[in-house]
Amino acid sequence: MKHRMPGSLSDAVTILLAGLGEARASEVISRTPSLIRKWSDPDSDHCPSVIQALRLDLAFKQQEGYAPVYDFYKSVIDNTKSPEQKPPEIKNTAIQMSAAVGALCNSVLKFTSETSESKQELSQNERVALAANYRDIVSIAAMLEKILQQPEQGVN
Repeated sequence: MKHRMPGSLSDAVTILLAGLGEARASEVISRTPSLIRKWSDPDSDHCPSVIQALRLDLAFKQQEGYAPVYDFYKSVIDNTKSPEQKPPEIKNTAIQMSAAVGALCNSVLKFTSETSESKQELSQNERVALAANYRDIVSIAAMLEKILQQPEQGVN
């Protein structure tokens, strides 16, 4: 299996395929499973149209509680710097990572306590909350990776 950069479009489509299954994903957009697999290939230039991505995200959100392609596009927009913005500093990004991991740990402690919704297994709401914590960590890790790949910008 090819490596997909967490938080990439190919990763989002892979998540969609895993959650919906090829047959359901194909049915949602009236296209072949092979086309959808091409969208999940990090080496392919193929990508879904906005309408196709929206339909897949809506079906996935109904089933899993979040929308992977929307999260990808939101991340791209949120992480796009205006010309006057400085590149993120490694110190601040590392602190953000620490806070995000702390939030995940706090959620796990809360969801596995005696006062949690389901007490023994994670509820759907708890799974959605943990998935959001995870996506925050992945997004911050992607920022750290960008910082580390651009040594000419310095490590502030």
